[in-house]
Amino acid sequence: MLLIRSLAIATTPRRALTRIGLVLALGLAAIAPALAAPPSDADINRLLAASRAQTMLDSMLPQIEAMQRQQFQQVAQQRQLDAQQQEQMKRMEARTTQTIRQALSWQQLRPMYVDLYKKSFSKEDVLAMAEFYESSAGQSLLDKTPALMQNVMVAIRGKDAAAVRGPAERPGGDHERSPGAGHAARPVTHPTPRWSATCTHLGG
Repeated sequence: MLLIRSLAIATTPRRALTRIGLVLALGLAAIAPALAAPPSDADINRLLAASRAQTMLDSMLPQIEAMQRQQFQQVAQQRQLDAQQQEQMKRMEARTTQTIRQALSWQQLRPMYVDLYKKSFSKEDVLAMAEFYESSAGQSLLDKTPALMQNVMVAIRGKDAAAVRGPAERPGGDHERSPGAGHAARPVTHPTPRWSATCTHLGG
């Protein structure tokens, strides 16, 4: 009898701990979905408004259109186009510009943003980001980001130019001439832009 009582006393704490552990596990399982709940459309719209997503998208369109215009100009320079072909090129460029504006309009992209944010972030994430962008620090970041990106591009161009010049022209660098120094530079061959495939028929 003493042995049985001893075993019963020894196993009672273990059972209690097991039950407590089971209760905690069930409780955490019930809480986890709430913590990882997906954001609502209203949550995401709040974040998009606070982060000025539409304004940033609208500011990108002129840059994209400028790149497209440059590609068409490159095609026109590489081919001898008569007046009729040049007019066809202009109409094609106008149609392409209109297509890009429609595809990248906020009306078209906002549903995509909402869907991607739902897949990528929890409700807690979205609300935290919205609160940050609504704060003075977040607004200051948005105000200064364009200037920051411009300075980054200038700095990158400076590094690219230094890399092209080579160590012979850098301060404190090796002043030995490169093997090809003194010879005429070879003409640079630019790759054919992607618009050329579309406009091949214009060149005859």
